[in-house]
Amino acid sequence: MKNLEPLYKTLFHNTNGFVLNWPIGKNVRIGDFFSMSDKRINVVGNIYDSYFQLDIKDKFASDIQSFAAPVLEPFIESVGVWESFVPLPHIWQLEMGCDSNYLSKKMLTPHKKKVNPPEVNQYITTLSEPGSFFLVCKDVQYLRMPHFKAIRHEVIRRLTTEFFNFNKIFLITEIALIRELSYGVSKTDNAEVIFSLDTYPNGDLTDLLISEQPFDVERAVGLEHLKLRAKGGALAFKAKKMQLSLKARDILIREIAQSSEAQIQKYAVNLMDSELFHLFPKIEINPANANEFFEWTELSLEDVEHFLGMGPTD
Repeated sequence: MKNLEPLYKTLFHNTNGFVLNWPIGKNVRIGDFFSMSDKRINVVGNIYDSYFQLDIKDKFASDIQSFAAPVLEPFIESVGVWESFVPLPHIWQLEMGCDSNYLSKKMLTPHKKKVNPPEVNQYITTLSEPGSFFLVCKDVQYLRMPHFKAIRHEVIRRLTTEFFNFNKIFLITEIALIRELSYGVSKTDNAEVIFSLDTYPNGDLTDLLISEQPFDVERAVGLEHLKLRAKGGALAFKAKKMQLSLKARDILIREIAQSSEAQIQKYAVNLMDSELFHLFPKIEINPANANEFFEWTELSLEDVEHFLGMGPTD
């Protein structure tokens, strides 16, 4: 996953918080809740499934069935249910350490007659070092949960005491629908992709990949990941993170401070570890007080780094 770090971090910054699902190309749904750990995204369920019994009273919820798993076919989902808008295309067209050159069978100058022209037009893309990448997403549309603020407390109760016993979990509140996805990530220095075309390409690599112009991959070397014009779907998301509240952390610290010296040394290793709650039976969490112990925040870059295997997160 190390070579994916520049791609994931650049996308996160460029889109203000979107993360490609893993494995890349796998669909997600608005309302999915999941754990996110070292190199794994594990979807546990969806808050719009019938068993979750959400009590939604806003104007979007006249028919709770409309909040079932977002429809991916046809491509455009029901805009009457989800808040929807289209981002600027360049936000989802990224590259780093990527350089492209064009060789034409018709463009050799007379003083280069000794050079044999290629049999077809070639578009040569070089990725300079491990982690260099290109990402080209075609026709991106954002869909967002319209009522997170109204249901956030209820969801915490469901996830922590009523249906589940989570101490930390992520909830997808927004997805990026992508019609077509192309990306390449290098695992070596000077990785290379050579495209062959019958016609002259009009523009750069991004223009080629989002066009309808046919091409073949003549050669691809040194790449860890390569997908070109792959079928899209809900392939990226923004999420909220449910975590311990400041009050919960303060309670844990006070309980630990009252423990023996030996216990303090044991607890100090994972001072903010939410699993510590079970060590203090007198701390009772129930539906009535669950929202005092847990709160929502945004999925952060630190969470992404932890997922990529770059270190622990709280």
